[in-house]
Amino acid sequence: MHRDAKVSIVIPAYNEEGTIAAVVADFRAHAAVDEVLVVANNCTDRTEAVARDAGARVVTETARGYGC
Repeated sequence: MHRDAKVSIVIPAYNEEGTIAAVVADFRAHAAVDEVLVVANNCTDRTEAVARDAGARVVTETARGYGC
């Protein structure tokens, strides 16, 4: 909690297997962050699994494109 509010970081991702773990870890290390949420936009690699393993909550969006 930060000033009586829950802070969630939302990260849109598309095929970010190589970098997502470091991004999640960086945000999780910040004291004010309560949750890291990765929105996997129809990924074809291991982005979702890597993000979960790094401690993120993952939501899958199957429609491709910005705004989905």
